[in-house]
Amino acid sequence: MQSAQQATIESIIDDESGVKMPVFSRPSGHVHNRQIGTYDYICKDPLIRDPYELRFTEVQRSRIPGASEGIFTKQDIEPNTIIAFYNGSRADPVEFDPTTWETNNYRIFDPADIPNGTIDIPIWAQDVKRYCGTLAHKCNHSFLPNAEFVVFDHPKFGLIPCITSTTDIYAGEEILVGYGY
Repeated sequence: MQSAQQATIESIIDDESGVKMPVFSRPSGHVHNRQIGTYDYICKDPLIRDPYELRFTEVQRSRIPGASEGIFTKQDIEPNTIIAFYNGSRADPVEFDPTTWETNNYRIFDPADIPNGTIDIPIWAQDVKRYCGTLAHKCNHSFLPNAEFVVFDHPKFGLIPCITSTTDIYAGEEILVGYGY
């Protein structure tokens, strides 16, 4: 993708060969452009939510003791449904300090640079009032998860981790993954 706007399927018609063709609404809303994160860049529109993810998730206070925020479902979700995306800046290995939680608490594998790459949510972007383009970084750990991280080729952010459901998750439930502890 170079750029795109949101549209919906209004109907489906058969072409002269009998192939079903979707008829889309007029595109509207924010123009999303391809933006791959770098060491010092997440995206140019950090407060614009991913339109797909927006249908499924919202940030609320976690019900897990000791946790702050989490992501919750806005609707019932079936197993094997992509729920949320984990976009961020690419972590600079020079700045990596394995002794401090503050520089590691939002780091995750970078599927575009395995085995050495890492995606990070810098301190300034950990507040959803400053970055909410994607919300998978707000997902909390559980030893009994209802979702897992997998790899996704996102049209806007490129190859990034995403969260997919592993069980039925009902509206209002917190989405939880195993961090691999």
